[in-house]
Amino acid sequence: MRILMITDSYPHNEKPYLTTFHHEHAKVLSRIGDVKVLTLIRGKRFGFRRYRWEGIEVEAFEMPYKAGAGFIFLPLAVVLHFLLMVKNSITFKPEVNILQMSLPHGIAYIPLGVFKIPRFILEHSTNVQKTYFKRLMVKLILKVIPTIYVVSSYHKSVLEKSIGIKIAGIIPNPIRDFAYLCKETSASSKIRRNRIAFVGSLIERKRPDLFIKAAKFLPNTEFILIGAGDISQFMPLPPNVKYL
Repeated sequence: MRILMITDSYPHNEKPYLTTFHHEHAKVLSRIGDVKVLTLIRGKRFGFRRYRWEGIEVEAFEMPYKAGAGFIFLPLAVVLHFLLMVKNSITFKPEVNILQMSLPHGIAYIPLGVFKIPRFILEHSTNVQKTYFKRLMVKLILKVIPTIYVVSSYHKSVLEKSIGIKIAGIIPNPIRDFAYLCKETSASSKIRRNRIAFVGSLIERKRPDLFIKAAKFLPNTEFILIGAGDISQFMPLPPNVKYL
């Protein structure tokens, strides 16, 4: 199966973005088919790039970018996404298209509805419901790509209520391989400790506080806390909690 995965950001050498979960999805999909990723690289110049990131084939347009000037760069991003999609619809001939997030590349996909290739959106962001323009764009996109999944039950509830759309289901962000969490903490250690990992932003709705509280009840288990945010609000951490 040929799977075309379309994203708005993807890891690359100059700046591996925090949206590396897109790469995790691609690696998992590569177990069932031939995966190719289309994306944009925002930098200081125009260009075109082909590269591999941990075995995944990637095609990307490079474009200049400045934060806060979306009225200029959004149309440019849509045009570049469209060109990548048209090219690969003809050359790669995907059997399924997966859009990781609906904006902005969902706008570029609208004319490609004529290809009738099976497709769906996996929406990661709650930002799509924050303005009238974004809500309108999502509704237009869903006329061409009627199937949309989200990554959490919280996300499903927010989007169904705020935009009035039907979410097909939940596909959580995968983690391919956390074998390194099972390595010994000490070369001299003969007993492998139990480990539990939390991976996510340190924000209220993800409840890292409950993860930390649980550690107090399981002193013989090591808790690994991974994610961006203000860790100081949870200090002092129990001795069996390690923050990365």
